[in-house]
Amino acid sequence: MAISKVCAFFCNHEVRVGFELRVASLLADIAAANAARRAALFGAGGGAVVDLLLETVAVSGNGCGTQAEAARALACLIADPNVSADVLGRPRAVPYLLRFIFSCQPKKNVRFLLSVKFGAGD
Repeated sequence: MAISKVCAFFCNHEVRVGFELRVASLLADIAAANAARRAALFGAGGGAVVDLLLETVAVSGNGCGTQAEAARALACLIADPNVSADVLGRPRAVPYLLRFIFSCQPKKNVRFLLSVKFGAGD
């Protein structure tokens, strides 16, 4: 009985992750379409859709592309002068975006950098 519950959990998790990716991709396509759709996307649910996108980019390492698609949607919204101020004015928008930006920075190998700087790698 426990095995079937575990199997059901993983199957449901895979379905949920796939669904989240498709929704984020759809939202990114809508945001990329035109200014009227971006304005409608921002207004949907009183800003709840934008909040969902912001929360999605703030979570690092989901590994399935959902974060990338949410970032693509937000990039289109932020690039639009008609809605950018409203998007950036959402609660916690800037901290979420900064968390995303810093999570995407390449990690530097400190030991390698020290060996190059001090000539220890020769």
